[in-house]
Amino acid sequence: MEKNKFLIDRIICQEKSRNLHMQKAYEEKIKQFPRGQLYVRTLNKGKKYCYLKYKENGKTITKYAGTFDLEQKLKSEIMLRKHFESLLYTLKKEYERMLKMERIK
Repeated sequence: MEKNKFLIDRIICQEKSRNLHMQKAYEEKIKQFPRGQLYVRTLNKGKKYCYLKYKENGKTITKYAGTFDLEQKLKSEIMLRKHFESLLYTLKKEYERMLKMERIK
């Protein structure tokens, strides 16, 4: 049989390449946003500071993220990162499904 002879085979092939392209784009987008959870600490003289807490190689990392004024901006960036991570997860599941469909032929 000729490769990609059927319309459905061509569609799956196109969809796979689109999916991989979108995965790369989302991975790049995710790198632009801060990772981890945001928490606020009150230190000397009642000043509030934002910190990001995340795991890296099994260790918990706490990173200074700025003053309390940046809290809303950081929260929205973290929410955007989580949104793109969920989209990426969905794309990876779709890609696995397409691979299974190719093997069924």
